[in-house]
This record gives sequence, structure tokens and C-alpha cells, in this order.
Amino acid sequence: MSGLQKHPPYSFDFCPLPNPAEDLRVLKMTLSASHEDEVEAQILPLDPQQEYAALSWCWGSREVPKKTMRITHRDQPYDFEISASLDSALKKLRKYKVEYLWIDQIC
Repeated sequence: MSGLQKHPPYSFDFCPLPNPAEDLRVLKMTLSASHEDEVEAQILPLDPQQEYAALSWCWGSREVPKKTMRITHRDQPYDFEISASLDSALKKLRKYKVEYLWIDQIC
């Protein structure tokens, strides 16, 4: 990510769910007016009153090019590799002010 400091890779090992059978969490996207800004989000416990969109992670090839998304969990920033097509989809959703997302690979 140009301009952003490198951080440890995001992993369920670092950010486990307290009770995976019952708990859910969502991404709160950092909204941006520019399509060129890197994708950033916080990962939060799901508030049952909060509406969110769901997105499958299978977007495009698993091969290069890869993009890096910044995820913050409990004030710790992590880097997470995503496909270029998922990066594009997230930027498009951000344009339409979709703020809360559940993405199976990440959440």
C-alpha cells in the first residue's frame, strides 16, 4: 500500500471470535470520496440492530494482482490481502455509502 505503514497480516489467529457458533462481526468501512483511496475498515461485533450488506469473498482469480486492505481490530491495524476485483467491489460499495459489510473470508 503506497503511503501506508506496513502492519501485521490480519488473521483469525490474532482476532478470534469469542464464540464462533453464535458471534458475528462486520466491517465498518471507512468512507471516501475518492475511488483511488485504499480500502480501510474496522472489524466490530455485530449489533443486532445494525443493517449490513453481505458479500462473498470469491471475486475473481486467486492469483495476482493482489491488493491490500487495512483492517483495524481493537485499535490494532492489520494488513489483509484481497483480490483486485474484491478491492474494486468494495470501492464501488463505498461510493454508494455502504458502510457496514459482512464478508465471509474476513469476518
